Amino acid sequence: MNDQQLKNFYKVDDFSKGFRAKTDVVVEEPGVAVDGSQNIHVVDNTKIGNRPGFSYLGARSTNTNGIGGGGSWKTSTATELPLRSYHDGSNGFLEYYSTVSSAWEVIIGTLSSGDARFLNSGSGVLLGWWDSTEVEDLLLFVTGDANIHMWSGGVTTYASATSTTLTKQGTNTWAEDRYLTAGTRQVRIKDDSDVWQTFTYTGGEGTTTLTGVTPDPTAQSLTAGALAVQAARSTANTPAAAIDNDFIGLYQNYLFTFDKVSKSIEMSSNTDYTSFASPTSPRLPGEPSDFTLDELPTAVITQPDGDALYISTKNQWYQFVFTVSDDNSKEAITIKPLKSSPLEGATNELAVTNMKNYTVYTSGEPTIDNLGRVENIDTPQSVPLSDPIKNYVDVAGFTTSASAYYKNDFYISLRESSTDNANNRILIRNLRLGSWEAPWTIPSSVIFEYNGDLYAHDPSTTNTYKLLDTNYSDNYVSEAVQAPISAKWFSSHHNYGYPYNLKKFNMFWIDGYIRANTELDILFTYDFSKETKKYTLKGLDSGVVIVELGGGLGYFSLGSRNLGGAGQTLAATGLRRFRGFIPVPERPFYELQVSFQSNGAGERWEVAGYGMNINAIKAQDNTLKIDQT
Repeated sequence: MNDQQLKNFYKVDDFSKGFRAKTDVVVEEPGVAVDGSQNIHVVDNTKIGNRPGFSYLGARSTNTNGIGGGGSWKTSTATELPLRSYHDGSNGFLEYYSTVSSAWEVIIGTLSSGDARFLNSGSGVLLGWWDSTEVEDLLLFVTGDANIHMWSGGVTTYASATSTTLTKQGTNTWAEDRYLTAGTRQVRIKDDSDVWQTFTYTGGEGTTTLTGVTPDPTAQSLTAGALAVQAARSTANTPAAAIDNDFIGLYQNYLFTFDKVSKSIEMSSNTDYTSFASPTSPRLPGEPSDFTLDELPTAVITQPDGDALYISTKNQWYQFVFTVSDDNSKEAITIKPLKSSPLEGATNELAVTNMKNYTVYTSGEPTIDNLGRVENIDTPQSVPLSDPIKNYVDVAGFTTSASAYYKNDFYISLRESSTDNANNRILIRNLRLGSWEAPWTIPSSVIFEYNGDLYAHDPSTTNTYKLLDTNYSDNYVSEAVQAPISAKWFSSHHNYGYPYNLKKFNMFWIDGYIRANTELDILFTYDFSKETKKYTLKGLDSGVVIVELGGGLGYFSLGSRNLGGAGQTLAATGLRRFRGFIPVPERPFYELQVSFQSNGAGERWEVAGYGMNINAIKAQDNTLKIDQT
């Protein structure tokens, strides 16, 4: 490339502003992704690349029973249990993922709905209710009827049995493995035909052998190593037969139950989640209570600093504050309406999560809002985060949206269109940069963190996905079973500051990183699709791709390349550095859009910068006259 060609070279090497959908695409800033972009993320704060893929947690399922609820429960005894719920057309199921069988196993299969709701589960991080008798937390959940369900989280493996005893494997006692010690209690064991057998026990929890077991376990075909799971317990007509428990909340160990068609909220005792008796007057600390809102409830979450409980309706947020008297003999509950506008409430109970010091949610406006204290204003205020992508949000569907916070990024599952049947997109707010990623085409009903990784439940099939998978393929099972990712990045339609000038260029520069198996298409669209030219960069192109031998560039980390924030060497990623010029035939234009696209399985690329030698053809095009006759 000669000096003349390098004159007026226009370079774009900052993509940190992410994705926007509000400003006119002719005047949007360089480096910004606009409408049409998908499956792109900002790498190392400045580059762009195709997003990671997803694989399966458990076997891939072809069942079309979508997952309606779930998340990850980090128990008080340092165990962690992924959970999911669905309905098969006859019954609702709650399952946990077993690290013993590497499969999803049934906890209870007689639920009325597949949309299980847990304590403050909007973020996919499930909370437990503290039981002072069992001296551990318990998982409470509801499914839209008059029942409150409880599970202790007890999982172990079977060792042996007599006619009245059951012995477990390992040295932990049954109680240490979270099996109940009080009330009616049962254990379920998977027999040799993969059928769950249920046994009631009355003692022995402090040892490795349960006693008082009925019916006779030796009458069943049980083999050492079989899964043993604590049976869930259900309490009917609680708080009352006429109340459907659609979702629940937790604050200071009080259980709050919400019926979506009732303005009444019921609050239990803080020592018994099944007790909703009327309190004394004045109310004593720990006693139940009930409240009436001005509108129907839509969501609940604990304030990030734990000072209060937030409850949402369609148009209003409320702050519940508990104040104990100086002598600890009475407890007052103050309900403060927060400053809100119409439709500023949360769309649903899964749409709310805590993100650092803020509560973030999707509202009915629709907007993605940040509820927190603004400087010099003590009352929590609603601040919109979605303004830069307003045009995208305005047509999206948020009625079943769910949100989660993970490693300095905020994730929202939503429907691309309000007419879609289920969530089919994920939006990501990059908190480091204060910008949005281009939408990801991944279905998700709930997004949650488990064992340090990010997962999503599918709303249309009975599958759970591990996100941010470095195979860079969707539906990844193996090299032979994987699906391509259609990644597209579109720039704005630039006029390069001269809307009335015809312009031209004949040389395009690009540099970045690419895997050997990858084909990256580079497209130039002139004057809003009047003409499009396509060029393909191949990862094996020896003319532009640098192949390091022995030690060298491939052994050095060039930034935090994955969304989890961990640095990776080029050797670990399979990426290789590329740079080069593409000669392009001159073609006059007013506006030019640049696009990078790929559609392969296991492919990966990153663009660090691009540019072209833009030159004006003439100062003004006098043929652009508007006929006024």
